[in-house]
Amino acid sequence: MKKAFLILGLCASVAILSTSCNKECHCKQWLNDEVVSEYTFNNEEANVKCSSMNTVITIAGAKTGIECHYL
Repeated sequence: MKKAFLILGLCASVAILSTSCNKECHCKQWLNDEVVSEYTFNNEEANVKCSSMNTVITIAGAKTGIECHYL
């Protein structure tokens, strides 16, 4: 039983540490299916979730908006 709790604790620690390492968010601004600009920012300093920046929509088959993901 002690081994099970130790393994569970180790797994939880690894999961927490691996998610806290991604601090940079990379974004692309799309207009008519072309990348207009790209930028990277530290999402912890900006106090913003990277996923909350996504505003991409498709208009007449062309991608328009901002698409962000963690580096």
